[in-house]
Amino acid sequence: MAIPDWASLRHAYGSAADVPAQLAVLASPDEEERHAALGELFTNIVHQGRRFEASAHAVPELLTLVADPAVPDRDFVLVLLGQLAIGSAEGWLPLGLQPGGLVDPAARATHAAVAAGVPLFARLLTDPDDGVRSMAAYLLAWFPSRRANAIPALRAAVDDPDDSTAATARVSLGLLGAVVVEAGDRPATRWATAIALARVHGARTPPAAVDELVAWAGDPGAPELPVAFLDGDAAGYAAQSLTLTGTDPAVLLPRLPALAGPQAVTHVDALLRLTFPNGVPARLGAAQRATVDALNAAPRIGEWDGNEYLNFTELIAGHGLTALVPPPGADPAPRG
Repeated sequence: MAIPDWASLRHAYGSAADVPAQLAVLASPDEEERHAALGELFTNIVHQGRRFEASAHAVPELLTLVADPAVPDRDFVLVLLGQLAIGSAEGWLPLGLQPGGLVDPAARATHAAVAAGVPLFARLLTDPDDGVRSMAAYLLAWFPSRRANAIPALRAAVDDPDDSTAATARVSLGLLGAVVVEAGDRPATRWATAIALARVHGARTPPAAVDELVAWAGDPGAPELPVAFLDGDAAGYAAQSLTLTGTDPAVLLPRLPALAGPQAVTHVDALLRLTFPNGVPARLGAAQRATVDALNAAPRIGEWDGNEYLNFTELIAGHGLTALVPPPGADPAPRG
């Protein structure tokens, strides 16, 4: 393979001449140096989820690194590959990557470059490192055109002794249109099986799976799970999955007082899509009024670290609800 002319390629901050040195440091025995290089690569070639001209060219070396068992922190390198493949997963869930979803040419080229690693990711599902197995299972979710290669390996991993790997394999199967019906007796695998069933069956999701999702999405004390999807926000992913089943939005209200920051955006996005499927009417129905009142009563719902969280404000505006659910510090909303 030809060596890229890195100096002529561009990343987020200009010339990509610095990328080869950063890639080389990922194999260093010095942990501090490795982590610094990873941070630079996350900033340069996948800045805030965006991919650039240089991004796809970095992928072959990253795949070489994760294939070598002697390389440390391969799970972190797999995290970087996941970001390169799809950017932020939030925009793709709960349905997964859809045909034509990648519009930007750099994003398409980088996704195609990471897709070359699918056979490697499938093999890594038997790696002795828990983190490597879990992230390999996560990556396999994002290449539906390679599902024939991914599904057998994922099916073999659904009962992995590591909760993260077992749960991630089940969710990834669902995102590829396959499912494992046996939920197992671990909370993580029960959650993941319900997520997968909702993705595959939608409004015909088995009632037991819907009940499992409701239990997670409506629990103010729901724990995070050690999965890469939504950074472990299991309750938020359950709420998103309930939008596929047509569940009563009232089940999502109990968790609102406990929410702030990114988790609030994930949860409330699902709540609003269930509550206002056809937009905001001139006069609210009882269920819609209950949602608005619950949002206004939640003490930190529009904040993060004590400040207005603009992503939440934009979510509310995107649903046409700013007048009814004003941002923190604004005048109270009128009833109507």
